[in-house]
Amino acid sequence: MDRPMNLAQWGEYVDGARAAAVKLIDEYVRARKPTKADMPYLNAELAYITASKDNMWKWLQSDGKFHYRNHVRDKKGKLICVEAYLP
Repeated sequence: MDRPMNLAQWGEYVDGARAAAVKLIDEYVRARKPTKADMPYLNAELAYITASKDNMWKWLQSDGKFHYRNHVRDKKGKLICVEAYLP
């Protein structure tokens, strides 16, 4: 990314990166076999990355350390879903 890109090139780059991230995370989930407790966090990260090109771009430019908010728990206290974001 040394030279400036026009908007079409940027869109193609981010779309490719998004597809690569989805494939990478799918492979990561299969290889690591996360516990049920880890799944809401992994799903939140994948949802953040694939939500928009801007989110994908922020993820590519960051160190990849997500923060989490809006934790939703069931009556027994089990984590159902969470929202991931990058600071």
